[in-house]
Amino acid sequence: MATRAQKSQQRRQAWHEGRIEQADTPKARLWAACGWLVAEAWRRGRIEEATEVVLTTVHEIREEQMS
Repeated sequence: MATRAQKSQQRRQAWHEGRIEQADTPKARLWAACGWLVAEAWRRGRIEEATEVVLTTVHEIREEQMS
């Protein structure tokens, strides 16, 4: 049987997945995924790590555009 914490985690995951599935544009899907990333990083105390991953990805995309 799932604990209260596990049930809460399952509900959060389902909510975020639902937002992503309901997104009607690629941009809205990205925003929903970013929201999930921020929520999970904050909850798990990994906000700095998540920020670095995002910034690295932004820099990679910008470098590709300049090439």
